Amino acid sequence: MSRRTRYFEKFPLTEYNGRPALNILKRVAFNENVRNFITAFYTHTLPADEKIENVAYNYYDDVDYDWLIYHANDIIDPYYQTALTYDDFDNFIISKYGSLQRAKRKTIHYKNSYEGDQQILSTSAYAALQTGQKKYYQPVLSQVGIAGYDRAEIDFITSTNKIESFDLVTSSGDFIDNEVVVRDDDESTFAEISWSNTSSMIIQHVRGDFSSNTNYTITGEESGVAATVNAETYSLLNEVIPPAEQVFYSPVSFFEYEEELNEERREIYLVQSDYKEKLNDQLKELMK
Repeated sequence: MSRRTRYFEKFPLTEYNGRPALNILKRVAFNENVRNFITAFYTHTLPADEKIENVAYNYYDDVDYDWLIYHANDIIDPYYQTALTYDDFDNFIISKYGSLQRAKRKTIHYKNSYEGDQQILSTSAYAALQTGQKKYYQPVLSQVGIAGYDRAEIDFITSTNKIESFDLVTSSGDFIDNEVVVRDDDESTFAEISWSNTSSMIIQHVRGDFSSNTNYTITGEESGVAATVNAETYSLLNEVIPPAEQVFYSPVSFFEYEEELNEERREIYLVQSDYKEKLNDQLKELMK
């Protein structure tokens, strides 16, 4: 039995629909008791190669105290609610999305890209901004007034950047819904299929330029289907992010989204070791 599976041995059995089942509701009463020790909490950041059982062994001198960390952090599922190592994370991504590249190319949404932008605009540069651009900045105050403007840390999010359509001259088969299609003559130009059949296509999450004076071919990354685009039928259906505001947005891939969630799980709470015996006794009592 794996170490993480042994965590569930802490829960008593109950009957559910005529069958024995773990009574995980018992953890609620215990967690309230743990929170009474809130002054005994401190934060810990899991390194990329460290697992909960390693923390339990290193801090509590007993790997079986991993349950205390799970309870203190409201973790019910030790498999998917704790941070994965780099190798485990890559394997998780491949299992869920098919490949690392696919997860990195597929877009979940677009967001205001203020992170990493340290530029401060002068008041004259701010005044010269186009309509719609000023909302992405906030004033930098000094003792004498406004010293300039920097990027506002506001999480503007939009579902996509633009929606385009075109007809297909030929197609070798049926594309898969939401798969990534790539221009064969420019691999940096790709998008996701919103709708398609063997004669036409609507795309979103567009990177690069799908407009052209001449016909070109595209290929589906999952299906392998190849098609020739009728360049004359290209149409921009909806520019969701206005052209003047596109510079303020960046696409967020499914890989980046999952990676951010995984990194957030590295920040955990630990109960001071001095309290472990008392809490262990409380758990035994509650689980009777």
